[in-house]
Amino acid sequence: MKITKRQLRQIIKEERAKLLHEQAGALLSQGTLEALNDALERAYYEAIDGAMADGLDEAEASDAAFAAIMEEVDGFADSMGHHNRGGRY
Repeated sequence: MKITKRQLRQIIKEERAKLLHEQAGALLSQGTLEALNDALERAYYEAIDGAMADGLDEAEASDAAFAAIMEEVDGFADSMGHHNRGGRY
């Protein structure tokens, strides 16, 4: 099943809202969580646009964008001394 870019954005928006709601009492403030999610979303769509400009279709571009962001998250975790152990930090 293929989804459009618009549908993907809506899904991300809805999931982000759920996450923010669940995280209300967590370690990070609501503002920090929103800023982080906004930055990740911008990076994701920028990466998709770049990948599609390089000739990938939307599904391939989405996969490539997600992989690129996860590599950055892994790099950040490593730089902070939190190495990925079994899929968890």
